[in-house]
Amino acid sequence: MTSNQQQIQFNGEPLSIEQPQTVTAFLESQSVAGRFIVVINDEVVPKSSWDQHAIQAGDQIEIMSPISGG
Repeated sequence: MTSNQQQIQFNGEPLSIEQPQTVTAFLESQSVAGRFIVVINDEVVPKSSWDQHAIQAGDQIEIMSPISGG
């Protein structure tokens, strides 16, 4: 049996995911909803590129609430 699993960090916790996987597919698999931004390896990934951005083994993914300032 072959496995296409890869290890990443998601919100500080180790996680195995199927590969290949885009940011959009990953968020759906994790049931992430609401208003948030995605940060991968300390870089914000614009929502417009989620469908094209492939998650790589070893990526550190953080889901953060947008900060409203005033």
